[in-house]
Amino acid sequence: MTIAAQIAIFWNVPSRLRTRPVKSSGSLSAAGPNLNARKQEFVRNSIWETAIDLFAERGFDGTTIDEIVEAAGVSQRTFFRYFDSKADLMGRTGANLARALTETIKACPPAYLPSQVIREAIVHVLAQAASYPRLEKIIQIAARYPAAKQAQASRTPEVQSAVAQAYTRRMKHSRKGDPMPEIMAALTTSAFEIALLRWHASGRGDIEKTVDEVLNTMRHLLV
Repeated sequence: MTIAAQIAIFWNVPSRLRTRPVKSSGSLSAAGPNLNARKQEFVRNSIWETAIDLFAERGFDGTTIDEIVEAAGVSQRTFFRYFDSKADLMGRTGANLARALTETIKACPPAYLPSQVIREAIVHVLAQAASYPRLEKIIQIAARYPAAKQAQASRTPEVQSAVAQAYTRRMKHSRKGDPMPEIMAALTTSAFEIALLRWHASGRGDIEKTVDEVLNTMRHLLV
């Protein structure tokens, strides 16, 4: 079976599927991260959010690490404990995306077809992103500053690898070297990025409608 034929199988379901709420494993609970880990995550998030605010205000190229640590109220030593550079700060959006997608894929019902899992992952994670207060700033920073965009893009292989592993775990009977998980991961991450930008450009309309338009376009190109 050709790769194109394998991809076409994904879309052999109705384009409109009822989205079942997916429980995220990211919530803190008694069984979750310990107190020290949560403190570290708080500091990491504080530095990152401060940096995003400064990038939006002063520009990615014009903001220094000294300005970030001063605004965040931390030392340079603390900064470099969590991030290697400004580029690493922007790359964190990729790490967040990988975690959100893999958690959603894992939580999808076992009976879901590949096309349903892909759609569910994109819709659910895009809905999460839509509620993030700094989303507008992140999109604008990446659009205005090539270095910031490149920093985000540098994490794409990492994101796709994590998502492919999540799909591999779902496909218990897949043969060794099966390209399906990698194909699904590439489709998921590409469709997510396109849907996010189209949804944002359209004035933040209906998320499911936007995702379905993107996936239906892909489906028509592959059959």
